[in-house]
Amino acid sequence: MMNFCNFRLFKFKLFAIATSTLAGLGVFSVPSARAAIVEFDLNFFENDVQVGFGEFSYDDAQPLEETFLDPGGFPGVEITTEDGWFELTSFSATIGDLSWGGGTFEATSWISEEPDSPLGGVFFSRFGEPELRDWWVFGDPAFLPVMVMFPDRTWSQTGENGGESMGGTWVAVERAPSVPEPTTTLLISGLALGGGGLLKKRLSALKTGANGRSRA
Repeated sequence: MMNFCNFRLFKFKLFAIATSTLAGLGVFSVPSARAAIVEFDLNFFENDVQVGFGEFSYDDAQPLEETFLDPGGFPGVEITTEDGWFELTSFSATIGDLSWGGGTFEATSWISEEPDSPLGGVFFSRFGEPELRDWWVFGDPAFLPVMVMFPDRTWSQTGENGGESMGGTWVAVERAPSVPEPTTTLLISGLALGGGGLLKKRLSALKTGANGRSRA
């Protein structure tokens, strides 16, 4: 029968094999928290001269699915996952001396299913009725300042109190997905190798102890 020391040695061997297998499969690699985040850089032009810049992002693992109710509590606008709407997780832009963040509309989204018209949002009228819009609005359209991005890749901006108006074209360029830095990969590999060395030493110590008890 297997004595207690041999049983401990057997259990530790199983643990060592499992650990090596998981390391080989990359289970111990550090997952990227931003793996599903899609990021874009924005550039704003007026008469072919760049006058602004910005960025936005969305989570492509979480398509928007929401029903917007009318004042009577009935469904007014319904967006399903099949529509390909992805609500922005971040937005910022600076054009001239004005900066923008967030959105005035509800559910300001990038629509992956409509590459020729990728902007979307839900606007509530003064009567509280939800309506679909195919542009983005930032600021206050009624009292200014305001900046609007249209689906044909044009934009307009009006300053406070009807101040300077600007307009032109915008370009969104998707950033390349980030990859682990070499130092991170080397660190993970080193930890795996170091763990393997410690396991070997521990196994050797257990064997020595088991043999000693057997001779005794």
